Amino acid sequence: MLKSLFGRWSAAPNPELLYGAIVAAARQPRLYAEWGVPDTAMGRFEMVALHVAVVQRRLSELGSSGEAMARALGEAFMTDMDDCMREIGVGDLTVPKKVKRAAAALYDRYNDYGKALNERDRAALTTAINTHVSASAKPTALAAPRLAAYVSAFDRAMRDAADADMISGVANVPLLADHAPA
Repeated sequence: MLKSLFGRWSAAPNPELLYGAIVAAARQPRLYAEWGVPDTAMGRFEMVALHVAVVQRRLSELGSSGEAMARALGEAFMTDMDDCMREIGVGDLTVPKKVKRAAAALYDRYNDYGKALNERDRAALTTAINTHVSASAKPTALAAPRLAAYVSAFDRAMRDAADADMISGVANVPLLADHAPA
């Protein structure tokens, strides 16, 4: 009886594996050492937000199960931001405000990167990357066109991933060596 009662509800999405792969992609040393992304807390935030936004965009196109995973992925991102802020000593009363700002920033990146990717507009994607990522970079240091090419390739790789793999969180999140220009 209990099995029939609880069996009709599907398990909640489990985004930890997918989020871990996204963080690994966002922390690739080449992004920072060669492409000018600032190797700072803000630079790392921008790279994680960029990758999460692209993956959420793909998930949001997969119906209610994909949307549930996209929400769960966003929650994993917010939990990580909360943990990171507490780890670096941000006060307990300030953390919720900063997490709320991080959520708003992720939403902005989702919209800005998504619009450029939807329109296949590399110039707009480069501009969005310059706007968000180079806010904390030296003006000439960021290789935004190269990063835009990487983001486009990353987006294609996520689109090529099987829907079921995306929804279950086991999709392969490619690294730079898999598809990015040198």
